Amino acid sequence: WSLLYQDEGEMLGELKSRPNGINAVDRSGWTALHWAAAEGHLPAVRWLVQRPDINLDAVDADGCTPIWAAAYNGEYHCALWILSKGPNLELRGKASNTASCTPCNAARSQRNPTIADAIDAELELRRQDPKRVASLKSGNIDYEDFREDLRSISKNR
Repeated sequence: WSLLYQDEGEMLGELKSRPNGINAVDRSGWTALHWAAAEGHLPAVRWLVQRPDINLDAVDADGCTPIWAAAYNGEYHCALWILSKGPNLELRGKASNTASCTPCNAARSQRNPTIADAIDAELELRRQDPKRVASLKSGNIDYEDFREDLRSISKNR
């Protein structure tokens, strides 16, 4: 996925030329978003999650999603950008020779409590507002408002 380190125009052209476009997978089952999230390439994550046809919930053979990869690898800002677009937080992934777990538990297992706390706060917001995921996916909640929502929940804990 060397295309992650090219400029946006080159990245878009490369992704569009692939058979499955922006959601194409490599031999490991990872999309460009998986790789960018796991490697902490924030510009690529920000660019990818703003594409209308991005699959935030793409899973590899182990059930790992891009949010799971960011959480497990401690990539806080990448995790927040993905989280701000409304991914499924109940899908369970696993690292080799481990039990499957949610992105929140993946973050905790790798001692990434700030990511786990952000996911917990988002889950609480979703419990309070059943339409929140739809609002995130549609772009009705921008990134700054999303961050403020998380902060408001975290302050009340």
